[in-house]
Amino acid sequence: LHYLSRGVHTFNDVPLPTMFQEHEGRVTGLCLLPNRLLASCSYDRTLRIWDLCTMKSVSVLHNAHDTPIQCLEYCKELEQFATCGMGNKVKIWDASKQAAVKLKLVLNHADADTADSDDDEGDGKGRKTATNMTWLTRSDLHGLAKATNPLVDEAIKKASKDTPEVTQVRWLSWRRCWVTAADDDMIRLWSPEGIKMHQFAYNGGSVQTLYADNVNQLLVASMLDKACYVYDVDDPLPRAVYTGHTDVVRAVS
Repeated sequence: LHYLSRGVHTFNDVPLPTMFQEHEGRVTGLCLLPNRLLASCSYDRTLRIWDLCTMKSVSVLHNAHDTPIQCLEYCKELEQFATCGMGNKVKIWDASKQAAVKLKLVLNHADADTADSDDDEGDGKGRKTATNMTWLTRSDLHGLAKATNPLVDEAIKKASKDTPEVTQVRWLSWRRCWVTAADDDMIRLWSPEGIKMHQFAYNGGSVQTLYADNVNQLLVASMLDKACYVYDVDDPLPRAVYTGHTDVVRAVS
């Protein structure tokens, strides 16, 4: 992380470093906190808080997810973080004490009826989850027996259960709710208590970033098709679609 300032950053007249270098993987999310603090998340599965006055680490939460973290959002009203890893769960953290962040609740995007079952193979709509990993357990050569390695079978079962993958999470101030986007082509709204309130389908491929326009009360989503879609969250049809980029849009502000 590089801290850029117009002047020389000092503390007690001593020049301070301009980089935070403790992450061991790609940094994927940043958000500003009260009292000149900065939070960051990374593919190294850690959630870190930094002091921009002293340029030192305030706290670190190791293994915040079992998989690399790919999104971070801070809600000032609730004093909470939201993080999503490469899986079907969004974690909400109590950040009222920045030096002691604690897990508050989990937004589970798996089918509610089967999410805790060891035999879960559903997609949340009563259908079997599509998977392209069955090749790991069978031979394509006629006459050869099916592989029965229990470790491989268990790995495939866990990977199949960990769908849909959540790619983005944001806080909508005007609705006082969390909003998430997942690779099952659904955008979901969640109450602060973790209850799913509403969902609607989208087209355009995996959501790469979400932006909450709290002034106009709109949600902007950039997708894999290189376009940006503007939504009123009460209407599944986009208000507008912006095209023109020749590559995937990674950030909206």
